[in-house]
Amino acid sequence: MRFASPGNGPGAIAAKADDIDTAIPKLRAAVQLEDHLRYDEPPDWVQSVRHTLGVVLLRTGRAGEAEDVYREDLQKNPENGWALMGLRDTLRMQGKDAAKADRRFRTAWAHADVSPAFICYCRAGE
Repeated sequence: MRFASPGNGPGAIAAKADDIDTAIPKLRAAVQLEDHLRYDEPPDWVQSVRHTLGVVLLRTGRAGEAEDVYREDLQKNPENGWALMGLRDTLRMQGKDAAKADRRFRTAWAHADVSPAFICYCRAGE
């Protein structure tokens, strides 16, 4: 069975079209579905839907909600570099100390070939 990735699902498509009122509920529903997938290696989803949801929440100035989303993701996927980037950005946006999250982010990506510019490519033009 082939699954759509979070980057091309209905929530991400709505986000790219700047239809945030549609994107957020669809992404929240996708998070619930993802949480109930059976465990598999490799996972059915390449990237957690929470990453896209967090970005959309950040875009709308809901950094506190986005922080919760990234913290939940880190509970499920400890030290995930993408979630750490999101957590760092949400803390900065709220004027909170982001130094620890930034160190963790840098450690997670220390041996990568590239350094990501975005948490997800779910905005128009990305």
